Formats: sequence, structure tokens, C-alpha cells
Amino acid sequence: MKSRELGLAVFLSPRECRCRRLTVAALLTALAAFCCANCTLAQSTGIGPLLTSPVGLGPEEPTPPEVDPPSSDVAQQRDQLSRRLRVAMQQRDEGDGGSVADPVSDSREMELLKLVDLVLSQQETARQRKDELAKSLETAQDELESSSLTLIDDVEPVSFLTWDNLHDAIENQQQRVDAAGVARRAAEDAVARAKEAAEAKAKVLRRAKELLAANDEPAEEPALAADVAEADLENQAAAAAVELADLNLQNEQTQLQIQQLDLKRLTRQYESMRPRVRFSQRDLANRMAALGNRESDLARHIQTVELNAAVLRSQWSDALRDAGPEALRSDATKAEIAAREAALDEAIRRGELDKERMAWIAESRKAWKRRYQVASHQYEVDELDSWDKDAAALAETLSARRAVLERQIQDLRSVLAEERASPPGVDDEAENPAVERWRRDLRDSLRDQLDAISEQILQLDDTARLNGKLRDEITDRTSRFTPGEWIAEAWRRLGAVWSYELLHSDGQSIRVSTVVLGLLLLVVGYLLSKRVSRWMGRRLLPRLGVHEGGAAALESLGFYGLMLISMLTALRFVNVPLTVFTFLGGAAAIGLGFGSQNVLNNFISGLILLAERPIRVGDLVEVAGLAGLVESIGMRSTRIRTPQNLEMIVPNSAFLENNVVNWTLSDRTVRCCVEVGVAYGSPTRDVARWLKRAADEHGLVHNKPEPFVWFVGFGDNALLFELHFFATVRNVAERRRIESDLRFIIDQFFREAGLVIAFPQRDVHLTTERPLEIRWAPEEEGNAPERQFGRQTA
Repeated sequence: MKSRELGLAVFLSPRECRCRRLTVAALLTALAAFCCANCTLAQSTGIGPLLTSPVGLGPEEPTPPEVDPPSSDVAQQRDQLSRRLRVAMQQRDEGDGGSVADPVSDSREMELLKLVDLVLSQQETARQRKDELAKSLETAQDELESSSLTLIDDVEPVSFLTWDNLHDAIENQQQRVDAAGVARRAAEDAVARAKEAAEAKAKVLRRAKELLAANDEPAEEPALAADVAEADLENQAAAAAVELADLNLQNEQTQLQIQQLDLKRLTRQYESMRPRVRFSQRDLANRMAALGNRESDLARHIQTVELNAAVLRSQWSDALRDAGPEALRSDATKAEIAAREAALDEAIRRGELDKERMAWIAESRKAWKRRYQVASHQYEVDELDSWDKDAAALAETLSARRAVLERQIQDLRSVLAEERASPPGVDDEAENPAVERWRRDLRDSLRDQLDAISEQILQLDDTARLNGKLRDEITDRTSRFTPGEWIAEAWRRLGAVWSYELLHSDGQSIRVSTVVLGLLLLVVGYLLSKRVSRWMGRRLLPRLGVHEGGAAALESLGFYGLMLISMLTALRFVNVPLTVFTFLGGAAAIGLGFGSQNVLNNFISGLILLAERPIRVGDLVEVAGLAGLVESIGMRSTRIRTPQNLEMIVPNSAFLENNVVNWTLSDRTVRCCVEVGVAYGSPTRDVARWLKRAADEHGLVHNKPEPFVWFVGFGDNALLFELHFFATVRNVAERRRIESDLRFIIDQFFREAGLVIAFPQRDVHLTTERPLEIRWAPEEEGNAPERQFGRQTA
């Protein structure tokens, strides 16, 4: 009995199952009532699996492959759903056997039935759209093929305006393709979500069937059967939603293919027309005439708006005057003042936008003229770059202005939303219609402002699109330059760099050209200063009898002076005012004072050396224990060559801060000295005479003052004599050579006279009054095996 009741219970609605306990007679009655009506539907449709198979008994039937059911089947499904919905509504209204209906369950059942019916209705619409799109796809393919055949034989010239309109059509079609791609991706996401929802509903249905099959309590069977019926309806709705999502995805894919075919056809037409496009003077005149007409209409509209603004201003002033003090104003009066003020603001804003639109029309006129010049090759190479820069600047201006207008739209929308959301706020019901009328006028003014700004944005977009076309055409023309145009472009770019303005001072520009020429002038001045100062110091001044050191000093000072003149001339040529150095001089002094003390000290010391001349080029000097010949006095240091032919760099400040021996400051005659030691017992007078003779016979020793010999002392091993003489020397090597020659002569004379030059010697005296004592010294570890002898003297 129980299984039969369960097998037939599914033919009853969830309400019947919950409202009464099923009996065999009731089930048989239900079976007789629904068997004939549902047998055909159970075989032909998938809407009522509960009508064709027992619930919870046996395995589930395999799901048939997804195919688009014919329209008649969908109509039958919707018919069946309508009948079930009418039965459910009738049972809800009339009741059954005095039982009380469950309103929540009834509303859920009817809601699900309505949802399934709605989805089936959408499926019908989607299938109709699918058929229409299939026809449109065939039409698009045919148009693409026919356009290919037409373009082969078409050789007629094409107006530039026609070609430009086709360019706009391609841009619009590209936007449609992008939108279709977005719609297809959204449809794919919708299919994935619908499948997930359907899988979840299928799990709920399977769980409900399992609970019904496992139930042993007769009292719970009606509720569980109702849950199965409700889950089955939800599963049917989810399955229908999946099918609808698949249909929508197929339609969006077909729509994308159609849009892509149309874009391909338009692009093919556009490219095929390119060689045949002719931008004639007539096309330009037509475009200028159209812009002129727009400008005239806009001028008249500006006059009308200004007159209207004047009237609105007068009305607003009158309303403000008649309103009295603000504290005594009624809500209707406040609403009237706000509405009239908004209308005045709308008129003023529209006039400003119209005037701004006049400027964009002027930019459009300029862009069309330049497009004509580019298309007809009526331009100079340098003009293209200038036009491109102007177009880039205009694009930035338009973008910034569009952002401002979009911000204004957002603000107006916020104000409009606040106005819609705010309550009337009037106490007197008689004033409520007046307040509402003025608030409606206020909202209308805000909407008019939104419309005006939206129109302005469209105008900006048109101008920006035209400006973008000009930039694209300039870029395209630049990429197809002839060799001559490339050379002209390279020369133009070089000229632009050459004339680039780095900065300006006192109304005068400092350009790259002036800086380069100034540097070139400075280099030429350096070379000329070096040559002229060298010629003056090495040729002119020596011929005038100037001392070598003085000539070197004048050479350095002349070089510095000529370089200063060259630098000032270069700065003047570059248009750098000398007044700049009044500030730079103080800044440089501070910088030099803190960061360049040593350099500045050496530089000033060099100037003092050149002016005072305590040392000169060619002088033989000795500083800090080092001697050498001065070769040059520079800005920072002095170069000295030592007798070892080494170059020594000495800072200029060292000659002023330390003691310096200048052997040739006043003249080049120096007193030299040769020291000689003879053995004890030698005749001292003969030694002095031979030394004096050696000095007299040397050709470089001066006779006046005469050489002289000094007997300076008794040494440990010799009698010490010094030969002093005067000689003119130019360097240390020459002095050393004279002293060496004298030593050779002295040695020769002493050998001939039998005089002995002493050498170090020591006398050892032994006392032999007693025998010498000999002692063996003991050997120590680590020492060599040598014997040491010790002697002891008595």
C-alpha cells in the first residue's frame, strides 16, 4: 500500500500533498484524472518528469543530448505550464475539502511556474533572434564577396569627403565589434554561472529524492513529496536557464561574426579607395561652407541665448526683490527663486558653451585646411612638424576640457539626485502645487544644463576625431617621404636643435647656436692667446733686451689678459650680460673661500711671483732642500728640473711661505768651493799655491774676484783646505762640471809636486814590555765554528 501511494503521489501538487493525507482512492482518482492528459506530454516534452516516472523509485533516466526543441514543443510546454498555473491558482482561491492552504508554498509554486514560463518565452525570443542573425550572417558574407568583386572593376576617383565618412564608419564599426566582443564574454560568463546554478539545483533534487525514498514515516511523506516537486520545478527552471544562456551565447557569437564581417568589408573598401582618393578644392569649399553655416547658426543662437539670459536675469531680480527678507519667505517663494536662478545659470552656461563651440569650429576649419594641404602636397617639410605639434597641443587641451565637462556632469547629476530625493517640506497644503511646479522647473533647468554639456562633449569628440585624423595623415605622410624630403627633414631637425632656446636674459634668447659659436670663439681665443703670448715672450721681448725671466712673466700675464678678453667677447656674443657676474662673483667668492682655498692661494701666489719676480724662469733655486732650474711658472704651480733631469712640481704658495734660495736672482755669478785634504807633514804654503794655480788655469773661473785658498783646520786624518772661486753658471750641472774639472787639475798638480791627498787611517801601538797573553774564547751555541782570540796588553 505504501509504495503504491508513493508511486501515485507525484501526480498531485505540493499543496495537495501537504494539505491532506493521501489514500489509495484519492491516488486512483488523481491517476484517472491526469493519466490521459499527461501521457502525451510526458513523451514529447521535458517539462514534467514527475508526470512520467515515479519519484524516488529506480535509477534516473539518462539526460538526452541538448538540441533545440521545435517551436511547437516549446508552445506545448508553455501550454502545460499555464494549465498547471491555473489549477494552482484555482486551488488557492477555492480550497479543497475545507483544508487551509499554505500561502507560502502556494506562492513559491506559482513563482516557479511563472519563472519557467518566462524562461521559455525568452527562449522563443532567442530562437527567433538566432534565425534572424543567421540570415544576417549570410547577408554579410554575400555583401563581403560582392564588395570584393565590385572593387576589382572600380577605377573611378573617390571624393575625399566620401573616404573620410567611410573612415568614420570604420571607427564606429570597430566600436560595435568591441561591444560585441564584450557581450560575448559576458554571455560566456552567464553560461558558466547558469551551469553552476543548474548543478546546484540538480544536487538539491537528488537529495530530496533520497530523503523521500529513505523515509519510513507516513506522516512525513506528503511534505517530502512536496519538497521533491518544488526541487524538480527549480531544477527545470535552472535547466531552462542554461539552455537560454547557450542560445544567447550562440547569438552573441553570430553577432560578433556579423560585425567583424562588416568591419572587414568597410576596411577593404577603405583601403581600395585610398589610391583613388582626390581631395579637390571643391571638397574643401563644401566643408568650409558647412562649417560656415554651423558658425552662422551658432552666432544667431548665441544672440538668442543672451537675450533670453537678460530676460531671465530680470525675472530673477524681480522675484528676489519681491520676496522680501529671507526669514519671511515662504517655501513657494524660495522654490521660485531657486528655479529662476537655475534657469539663469542654464542660459549663461549655454551661452558660454556656444562661444566655446565657436572656437572649436575655428580649430576644425584650420584642421580641414591643413588636411587639404597634406593631401595635395602643398606644404613645406618644416610645416608638418609644426602642424603635428599644434595638433598634439590641441589634443591635450580637448582632453583636459572633456574631463572638466564630465566633472560638471557628475556634479549636476548629484544636485539633480538630491533635488529628487528631498521632500517638499511645506506646511501649507495650498502651497504644495506651487512648490512642486517650481521644483519641477528647477529639475528641468538642471536637465537642460546636462543636455547642453553633453552636446558640448559631442562637439569636443568631433573636434578631437578630426584632429586625430590630421595627426594620422601627417604621420602617414612623414613615413612616405621621398629622399629629398628626408634630407630636408633632417636639415630642419638640425636647424631646430641649432636654434633651440636654452634660456633668456634681459629679453634676449640664449640658443644652442650662440652657445656653440661662443665656445668656438673661446677655443679660437685660447689658441690665439697662446700663440701671441708665446711669440711675445720668446721672440719680441728678448729682442727688446728683456731678461729671460721677465719675458716669461710677461708671456704668462699676456696670456691671461688675452684669455680674459676672449672670454668676455664670447660671453657677449652669447648674450650673457656681464651684470650676471655681480651675483656670480659673490657666490664664486664664497665657494672659493670655503672649497677652493688651496687652489685660490696658489693662483694668487702665482700672480705675485709673476709681478714681484722673486724667482724667474731660468733661475737656479733651492727650496725645501731640493735644488733645480725653474722652467715655468704656471697658474697653480711652478715646474723645476733637478740635476737628475727630473721635473718637480712645486705649488706657487711654497715660494712665498718657505725660505727659498735663488742662486741667480741678481746675476748668474756664484761662488763655488772645492774642499781638499792633504796628509800631515805636507808643506801648507805649497798646497795653497798649487790650489790657486789650478783655479787660475781653468777658463770658466773668474779672475775678478780672484780665487783664494783658506786653510780651514786640522782634521783627524788630513790638513783641510778650501778653494773658493767665482763662476757664471746656468744650472747645477754646469757648476758641478766646473768643480769636477778643478778636482782633476788639483789631483794632477799634486801628483807632479809629490803632495799626498790624505785618506782616513788609524795607528795601533802595541806595548811589548811583557809577553802577550793569548786566551781562547769559548764557543757559544748558535754561533759559527770560528775561534776568537783576545789580547790583553800590560
